[in-house]
Amino acid sequence: MMGQYVQLAILGLGSSAAYALLALGLVLIYRASGVLNFSHGALAMAGAYFFYETHIQHRWPYGLAMAFSVAAVAVIGALIYMLIMRPLRNAAALVRIIATLGVLVIIQSIATLRYSGTVINIPQQLPAQVVDWGVKFSIDRFWLIGIAAVGTVLLHLFANHTRFGLATRGVAENQRTAASVGWSPDLVATVNWAIGAGLAALAGILVIPISTLSSTSLTWLVVPALAVCLLGRFSSFPLAFLGAVALGMAQGAVTKWQGAVPGLADALPLVVILFALIIRRQAIPQRGELVHRLPSLGLGRVNPFVVIGLLVIAVIGSLYLPVEWVVALGVSIIAAVIMLSLVVVTGYAGQLSLGQYALAGMGALISAQLVTSLHWSFAPAIVVGVLGAGVCGLIFGAPSLRSRGAALAIVTLGLGVAVQSLIFTNSKIAGGQFGFSIDVQNFLGLEIDPLGSPRTYTLFVLGWFAIAVWFVSNLRRSRAGRRLIALRANERAAASLGVNVSAAKLYAFSVSAALAGLGGILFAFSSASILLTQGYDSLASVSVVMQSVVGGIAHVSGPVFGGQLVSGGLPGGVIANHVGATNGPQWLVLIGAVLVLLTLLLNPDGIAAPMKATLRRLAGKIGRRRPARPVLVPADRSPAVPEGERRPDSSLRLNGLSVRFGGVRALNGIDLEVRSGEVVGLIGPNGSGKTTLIDGVTGYVKASGTVELAAVRVDQLTAHRRARAGITRSFQSLELFDDITVEENLRAAADKQDGWAYATALFPARAQAMPAAVGTVVETFQLAGVLDKQPKELSYGQRRLVAIARAVATAPAFLLLDEPAAGLGATETAELSDLVIRLAKEWNIGVLLIEHDISMVLGICDRVSVLEFGEKIAEGTAAEIRKDPRVIAAYLGTSAETGEPEDAAVALG
Repeated sequence: MMGQYVQLAILGLGSSAAYALLALGLVLIYRASGVLNFSHGALAMAGAYFFYETHIQHRWPYGLAMAFSVAAVAVIGALIYMLIMRPLRNAAALVRIIATLGVLVIIQSIATLRYSGTVINIPQQLPAQVVDWGVKFSIDRFWLIGIAAVGTVLLHLFANHTRFGLATRGVAENQRTAASVGWSPDLVATVNWAIGAGLAALAGILVIPISTLSSTSLTWLVVPALAVCLLGRFSSFPLAFLGAVALGMAQGAVTKWQGAVPGLADALPLVVILFALIIRRQAIPQRGELVHRLPSLGLGRVNPFVVIGLLVIAVIGSLYLPVEWVVALGVSIIAAVIMLSLVVVTGYAGQLSLGQYALAGMGALISAQLVTSLHWSFAPAIVVGVLGAGVCGLIFGAPSLRSRGAALAIVTLGLGVAVQSLIFTNSKIAGGQFGFSIDVQNFLGLEIDPLGSPRTYTLFVLGWFAIAVWFVSNLRRSRAGRRLIALRANERAAASLGVNVSAAKLYAFSVSAALAGLGGILFAFSSASILLTQGYDSLASVSVVMQSVVGGIAHVSGPVFGGQLVSGGLPGGVIANHVGATNGPQWLVLIGAVLVLLTLLLNPDGIAAPMKATLRRLAGKIGRRRPARPVLVPADRSPAVPEGERRPDSSLRLNGLSVRFGGVRALNGIDLEVRSGEVVGLIGPNGSGKTTLIDGVTGYVKASGTVELAAVRVDQLTAHRRARAGITRSFQSLELFDDITVEENLRAAADKQDGWAYATALFPARAQAMPAAVGTVVETFQLAGVLDKQPKELSYGQRRLVAIARAVATAPAFLLLDEPAAGLGATETAELSDLVIRLAKEWNIGVLLIEHDISMVLGICDRVSVLEFGEKIAEGTAAEIRKDPRVIAAYLGTSAETGEPEDAAVALG
């Protein structure tokens, strides 16, 4: 028995070699450009097809054909970077990932159009004799893994012992610094993309003799390759290689159980991905100097005249268009429902999910089982299927608690592959190759017969789409919607306002999954039988993301446009079927992928945003203009503290607060107290630990010691719970929510942070006036004239005021300000000083002020503490601090001859 497992594990070394070579290329590309290349498997497929054309069809010598194929794909890799990824280098990771998905679909579509899905067998060129070492196996597996091992060693040496390799590491750490010493980040990235793509081609060429060649056979090898890259944090070639060896051998060994548990081997990469996220909180190193520009965010407002007009057109079309067009319209509407799920999870919450069709399939599976096995009526089966998909969404969303961006995309793609392999291909669960046979259904007295009455079914799905749009539109304008948008923009800032980031993420995934489940049910019941092995795969999940981007992934109206790009939809599907015969749908997929890349390069906000802008301009010319926004606080009202809003007396006390980063002690036993109504300054040279202290108090870093609020310990609470308790902070970099207005920023801070908001978010609610305290904040900070502007439209000084106002809008007992005057002029600093004093004296808020403007600190603070190298070296009044020799020495240094502070008479003002 053990010998059989060993034999199977050795056979798995062929897969290990492919994973390792692919992983080496992925690591190279990420280190040089910060791009997670999901098209890497498609590049391997392209290399394999080049080799097939040259070596098999045109009889080129093996070595020449391999060299040409690797070089050709290397050129493609360089072009991908120069033409697509370089222009997107300042885009968010989400946008760059979607671009690589577009490349994936383009390459796969071209291969499908050229080879029509034909499976090609390639003879093995490596030594393949069978040896018997107690177990029998082909020696070619050791050749393959040996090639991968040599490649790993060479790349490791190249990366660590050559000038270009060291330059690549420098670019990965800081592009500007690398450029300042003469290395072009673009040149480094282009060369690494070429080498990485060449490695992918080599992997494809070497593995096809043991896996066969088709237009889909190599594309999804990127999933296990990404999994092993996570083990090496996308930076270590040896760890990626070892992970590939372990994964390939494990997959080989578990094939013995394939009959009992179909798809088990394909699900193992998910285990590796989850393991990597568990052992490494940050599985992918971040490149902090990159700007993250997300697609624009819609307002969630639906013009009733436009909606009614579209519904009337759709209803008339369903009744009078040719049947072929009516069916295509239904396909587009169903796809639009699934795209609405991406509006929620990706557009609103900023979490990229590449498993939406797996969730759609789960909703379809649950409803199909209820209808066919338990003989439920259609209406309750839809409800339970949607709710069941929502529960599955919690499972898909769980990894988001430890990851986001690129890592989350890997997890959701792995989850989608696992669901497809373990569930949808399992005949005992999903009905086998014949699926579920569906009879004519009855929904609340309405006969649902998609084949006999396609017009009725299209109207049926149109009604569900209208309901889904209503829900998603309500969500955008709700308290829960503002929480999702806050975490999309900045999770740290969201937590500082009291938002439970984990709960918000799970909610977004659950609602999104429920919508995807609804779309999956409507798609499943549109035919006489439900085949979950068709239409619910990973490629469908990738395609729907791209179509959503073209339409506008953060706009409720985006799915209306994106739905027209789906295969079999309207109008593209009908046109493609007429023009391209059997290849029509595949041409539509290819055209859609090209449109995605053009959209990302030319109009990353999608079709919906400029369309809305055009309609607003037309409405302004034809009809009435929107009335000016009323000021929230009457102009003649003095900005006094509203009655009942003055904070009660309290204290914030730190006892022995210490913070370590590895072996470095950033803070060492800090004792500090801030009382209500006073301003306490915290000064010190750069690197002294001031911001780290705020991070420790507010729960953003792990700290030892105690933090007491009103004599109650809060140091065991999470960041958002400390904010709810009354400790609010600002940030050096402001971290405003730039995609929403100033008013929505303030509302997000002032919103009550309760669970009831999630229950009511999908239903309409009357617009509520801001709390009186927030109205006073608006007037105090003179923000009434900019409430309807986005923070990115304001001057730097105004942005600073908005950041402080947002923190005050949470009604804190203690406000921790991190360099609020940075970048302000003398006049603005004086105004800010007056505001800080008023917050303390009139609102009775305790203020801890970190500021490099010493004159401001000493001019307004009741007490000042001084840090140096993580130690508190002084504390006292402004007059005492001015004369303290330790403080003067910390700021000005000491005389080399006398050891006394230099220029003590003028130090610190």
